[in-house]
Amino acid sequence: MNRAGRWAEVIPAAETLLRDPALSPVRACETYAELIHAAIHAGQVEKAGEAVRAFDARCAAFPESAWFRREVRAMAERLRSTGGTAAVRPPRGPVGAGGGWRVGDAAALGLDTAALARHRGVCERSGADACLVAYRGRIVQEWYGPEYAYPMATMSSVKSWTGLLVGLLIADGRIGSVDDPVARYLPEWRAGAERGVTLRHLLTMTSGLRRRRGQGSGDEMVGATRDKNALVLSLPLDRAPGERWEYSNEGAQLLSPLLERAAGEPLQRYAAERLFGPLEMDSTSLRLDGAGHAWTYADARTTLRDFAKICQLALDGGRWNGRQVVPEAWIRASLTPSPRNASYGFLWWLGTEPRVYATRGYLDTDCEAYPEWGLVVARMQRRPRSDAQHYRTPETTRLLAEVVRHALPPSRP
Repeated sequence: MNRAGRWAEVIPAAETLLRDPALSPVRACETYAELIHAAIHAGQVEKAGEAVRAFDARCAAFPESAWFRREVRAMAERLRSTGGTAAVRPPRGPVGAGGGWRVGDAAALGLDTAALARHRGVCERSGADACLVAYRGRIVQEWYGPEYAYPMATMSSVKSWTGLLVGLLIADGRIGSVDDPVARYLPEWRAGAERGVTLRHLLTMTSGLRRRRGQGSGDEMVGATRDKNALVLSLPLDRAPGERWEYSNEGAQLLSPLLERAAGEPLQRYAAERLFGPLEMDSTSLRLDGAGHAWTYADARTTLRDFAKICQLALDGGRWNGRQVVPEAWIRASLTPSPRNASYGFLWWLGTEPRVYATRGYLDTDCEAYPEWGLVVARMQRRPRSDAQHYRTPETTRLLAEVVRHALPPSRP
């Protein structure tokens, strides 16, 4: 309801939920964040302030890296700084946008500024809430619509981030290789142990788990489940591992308990220390389910600038501002086509003509890297819009080619 702008409906629903004695601590804190968000946008400033105080009393034990702590801190600061009078609309700028980016002059870099302006128009007409274009590691276009508000959800784009965490755990010696059996880390997942499912199978969507659809189909899907890890650990295989490629949210979520076991600490903490911290993604956190487990298949909380950093990292061979964050060999392996789907690597989408590698999510919440052009393009959207045109089209790709047609692209790995 918050995504749809139904603020008046969110408030009583959240208040009712918070009175439930069986509500888990994590879910309670998430609900307070949703309540504060709705109250601010509904203009109920006093209610928002009361909810902030209740949140502070109930949720102080959670780490500052938790998405709801960061979001409430940002909203509380807006309330304090405006006295409540200007906090009734979502921010128009890159709130909590994260540092480390340089801003470039598009014309001085030889880019076609007219084509760049047309790209912004496509972003607006497609229903996007925010778009960013970076060239040679410099932001040359950054646009925010009226409904952009921190935090934004990555949708399924976080799957590619999950793949990077696998590479970091291998580099740290906590995972042996991608050919390790899943049962080495999750012996209780009996279906995987019996059929020889490996980490490589999970990374390439060939584990034998199909996608659950829910919505009356009789399938229990991970998106509708409070304890997501308990669900995925109970699933049987639908076919032999390696037999075929099939996009599966459940298979991607199975990496959550696996990576946490390998890390030996909460996955959200490991991700913050080993990936988000070095990338200066100070406004980013993995989402937690009702049982406190990290989502590895969707909906990390972030900003547009932080979202774009993952593709810049991939474009630069695992480096961010000269620092090697993810091993270059892992980046190359991640962007290598898999045998069952040439358009998919280790949880990354791949394309040719032009060459592109991308994180992709619902509503074209995507980040794309074009190595021959030196471009990173990030686009985010909160909710469907019936009057919007499609963004991801051949015409948009041709428009991006026009942007760089007079520029000398840098060499990339």
